[in-house]
Amino acid sequence: MQHGGLGNSELRREIWPLLLKVHENSNFLTDWKATVQPNEYSEIIERDVNRSLFGLDITDHFTEDQRLFKRSQLSKIINAVINKNPNLHYFQGFNSICTVFLLISDEDLGFKMSYQCAELFIKDSMRKSFEEGVSLEMHLIYELLEKNDKKLTKKLRQIYTIDTNVNSPMFSLSWVLTWLSHNMHSFDKLCRVFDFCLASHPLAPIYIAAAIILNEKTSIMKCADMPEIHQYFHDLVRHIDVEMVCDMSLNMMCMFYPSKLVNRSVKKFHDDSPLYFDCEFEDILKHLPYGKGIQWQLVVSVIVLMVAVGYSLYYNLSFL
Repeated sequence: MQHGGLGNSELRREIWPLLLKVHENSNFLTDWKATVQPNEYSEIIERDVNRSLFGLDITDHFTEDQRLFKRSQLSKIINAVINKNPNLHYFQGFNSICTVFLLISDEDLGFKMSYQCAELFIKDSMRKSFEEGVSLEMHLIYELLEKNDKKLTKKLRQIYTIDTNVNSPMFSLSWVLTWLSHNMHSFDKLCRVFDFCLASHPLAPIYIAAAIILNEKTSIMKCADMPEIHQYFHDLVRHIDVEMVCDMSLNMMCMFYPSKLVNRSVKKFHDDSPLYFDCEFEDILKHLPYGKGIQWQLVVSVIVLMVAVGYSLYYNLSFL
């Protein structure tokens, strides 16, 4: 969670599996290659795999043979994840997440991390329909924005209201679904985002999306409609300050705990949602300096303001 995250691929190869609790499910995950068979999503998976291993600086210099080899591994990983658990449904973008796990490790560990991520972090994105999970998560972005900037929230809600229905800010959907892996070019920056998401809470991508939006408030307030906002954010994410976004996200988590955010959902998530089971992280949040730091900053600001006002009054009275 600190500045820079884990910092390098070697540490991530060691620590990501721990954060994903791969060791706790090792027996179930051992014979995964036996489940690499066609399924109802295989055609879509193959189309997405054939578009994968592009767009990251680490893959820019791959030869065609290297790309084809990695794609064959990626295809096995994704199909095996779907076949291992019939309650997990493929979505376009899951290939991007699996690609990161494959590139940071190898085929075997790449599968294990992808499966555990699907179960422990992004299960609500892998429901039969988006309305059962990720759509509910997306609406929680408004809750976070409301806590930080009511004007900005009102602006977005107005733009995304269609026939009295307030839709979620869809320009940020790929950020939430893929943990920015569909939007970033720097593999190192992307891994920093994964450090943050894996070390915190399944709702971390929602906090990250809110942080990016808040940071771009000035430009958003100038946008007149949906197409203008979508165009503005089209290439922006690859240039964001990842450390600042992670820091803002953690500050928001300290001020508005994930468990409280979940309870703000208009509909209940599935009982097996990972959003309900990560209580350990909130115990950690209570001991972080972020929330207290914000309170002390406020206290110091008030004191400085009072001193300034007092000095101004004293100066003016003395002059009189």
